[in-house]
Amino acid sequence: MALFAPELAGALRSLRQHPGFLLTAAGTLAIGICANVTVFSMVNGVLLRPMPFGERTDRVMTLHSTHRLQAEDLDDSGVSSADLLDVRGETRSFEEVGGYVVRNFTIASASDTERLTGLSVTPNLFSMLGIEPALGRTFTPADAAAVGLESSVILTHGVWQNHYGGDANIIGRVVIINDRPQTVVGVMPPGFRFPQRAQLYAPLVLEGDTARTIRNVSGIALLKPGVTRQQAQADVDSVAARLESAFPTTNRGYGIRVLTFRDSQVAPQTRIAMGALMTAVVFVLLIACANLANLLFIRGAARQRDMAIRAAMGATRARLIGHVFAESAIIAGAGTAVGLSGALWCIGFLPSVWPEEFPYWLRLDPDVRMVAFTIGLTIFTTLAVGLLPAIRMSRPSVTDQLSHGGRTSSLGRSSHRVQRALAVGQVALCLALLVGAHLMIRSFLSLQRGNLGFDERPLLSLRVFATGDAFDPIPARAALFARALDSLRALPGVAAVAATSAVPGDDGGAMIRVTKDGAAGPFVGAQAITVTPGLFDTLAVRLEQGRTFTENEFANPDSDAVVINEGLARQMWPGQSALERRIGIATADPRTDGVSWRRVVGVAPDLVYEELGEQTEQARLNVYFPYARSPLRTMALLIRGDGNPAALITPARQALRQVHRGFAAFDVATMSERRRLTTGAQGALGTMMGGFAAAALLLACLGIYGLLADTARQRTQEIGVRMALGATPRGIVALFVGQAAIIGAAGLVMGAVLAVLVAQALSGVLFGIDPLAVTPMVLTAATLIVVVILAAYVPARRASKVAPLVALRTF
Repeated sequence: MALFAPELAGALRSLRQHPGFLLTAAGTLAIGICANVTVFSMVNGVLLRPMPFGERTDRVMTLHSTHRLQAEDLDDSGVSSADLLDVRGETRSFEEVGGYVVRNFTIASASDTERLTGLSVTPNLFSMLGIEPALGRTFTPADAAAVGLESSVILTHGVWQNHYGGDANIIGRVVIINDRPQTVVGVMPPGFRFPQRAQLYAPLVLEGDTARTIRNVSGIALLKPGVTRQQAQADVDSVAARLESAFPTTNRGYGIRVLTFRDSQVAPQTRIAMGALMTAVVFVLLIACANLANLLFIRGAARQRDMAIRAAMGATRARLIGHVFAESAIIAGAGTAVGLSGALWCIGFLPSVWPEEFPYWLRLDPDVRMVAFTIGLTIFTTLAVGLLPAIRMSRPSVTDQLSHGGRTSSLGRSSHRVQRALAVGQVALCLALLVGAHLMIRSFLSLQRGNLGFDERPLLSLRVFATGDAFDPIPARAALFARALDSLRALPGVAAVAATSAVPGDDGGAMIRVTKDGAAGPFVGAQAITVTPGLFDTLAVRLEQGRTFTENEFANPDSDAVVINEGLARQMWPGQSALERRIGIATADPRTDGVSWRRVVGVAPDLVYEELGEQTEQARLNVYFPYARSPLRTMALLIRGDGNPAALITPARQALRQVHRGFAAFDVATMSERRRLTTGAQGALGTMMGGFAAAALLLACLGIYGLLADTARQRTQEIGVRMALGATPRGIVALFVGQAAIIGAAGLVMGAVLAVLVAQALSGVLFGIDPLAVTPMVLTAATLIVVVILAAYVPARRASKVAPLVALRTF
């Protein structure tokens, strides 16, 4: 390093004399490094960074039920308590097995009731994760209770601070949660909100005598040291096979899948998106490096005489290479410093613009991986931008440079070929980026325009949770929701109201298996949706056949009426009426021989329930049940207004509080806003891809501009001769624009292959568009070639204004 110090000092003095070059070069590099570090921080946080479980990170597994009729990526693939206990008792791969059930909780204040998301957890869950509370203790087996009957609670740090003022004496204090007294036994460390955003925890007991069909427990298991996930999967498969044989009514076709905690939290589409973003920013960096290399070539051409003098005075080739490399290192260092500063700002700003709150385990702040990545990036860029120009500039022709008095300033034809190849590469990478951004933006627009089967604009949606022992009986719960709906209908500006367990366009229903009357099978996977009368009127859609539920069916737990959607009707009875037909719902009730028969009273149009772009075949087949047949405590209320639905938010909240003080409204949003939220992630990704593509396009245009400007400078004499022999300014412009067109065309040919590869890679996250459609690619390519030609026009125009006499004097 000491030997390199004089070269660094000399390079710094040289660059200080040309601040414009330094700013341009470092700024070009800073764009690429800022984009790369920002996206790498996302990839690092989502895919690489260890989970916050210490040395247990790679051993924490999740357990999920599978079924051959069930889509593998459905979120609600829990296991039953009984099955989980069998896995705990019969497997040898796990140190411990436990789990949790997602819950709603309410905390009442003097003026309002707030709903919180939480979990009922087995007492061993926190010890499996290696997490100790900041205050108090974790649950013990003596605390465990059935859901709703617990008497102790553990708070997250945020709830402790926000609701109980950070009371240092909170441990042992009795608080009212879900209208029941609960003793606070612990407070978790700051930031801990397992598995994503939980706010408090209650103790859960796994009961072996519960129905195996109630698969509502999210299983968590801790691998023994040295055991792989694949070995654990084989172990669990043997248990699942025994259960299927021992309990054919409830477990036929069911298996249990073992996943790492990260794999259970990160969807395949997210991995594709992260890969696409990382590829995009690498392309941007390569374009920046190519651009910077061209700038160094141009600077080197102008310094050939200086290099020749150094060589004539005895400078070795190593010293000449070292001098040029020193300049590259200074530029790379300055670009890295600016780019890293910009990246840190972007990383801090990203959570505020992302459409939803990040999971608690997702951290974007710098760590060892990011520091190593940045250092590696600096070294790569120094080598990438400095090596080739340094080698070329270290071989000056001393005789030619000194004999011509410095009038020639070219690195030779081979260097021009390298510069043109770099420009071609920039255009190729730019085309691939533009195609990727174009596809992401078109997909986002397609999501925004996607047809849910109804007009969501007049609708307001909110969720409510009926808490307290008073609503344990089904009639009491049904009466509560009936009063709530009547109260909302009485509000000015409300046209219709209904309740549903699943909000169209946002979430799906419960998984069920159905068959038709008279068929021995097979069963078909579908989703069950609990509704109240008036749902279809609220959505302003007409039934295809029959009717909706009556008020008596709404409140009757023994009603056999169901409404199915048109897709299921077509599949069950193609070309026939489905009315008054019977469908069978798979059940574990021995009194029904495994099938509960229901009567079809209506056929509804096909509505989209899962988020657009995530709908599975199972989610396209819907069975609607009257509320009393599936009396959930948490329901979504849909309100159709006469005007702006957002104006109904405050009146709706007030009306619900008057119905029952503990009726907590949450997740309130207009349906238009909900669509924006459900498509927001893809919109953000499309915006990022578009930004990277725009940066790449700008850099590519600057690169071509610089290349042709340098070419025009070097060909001043030739242009003068051409003008003296009768060439017109238009002809000179055409000459240079033609060169740009050749570079652009060659880049498009190379880029077309990359663009196809990018389109295929993105196909898993695109909605409603053909990633390999020819017309969009052709239009993108045509736009790029036009921009390239426009970038070449300015230096071409300047070259056409060279006066012949001035040019000829340079001979």
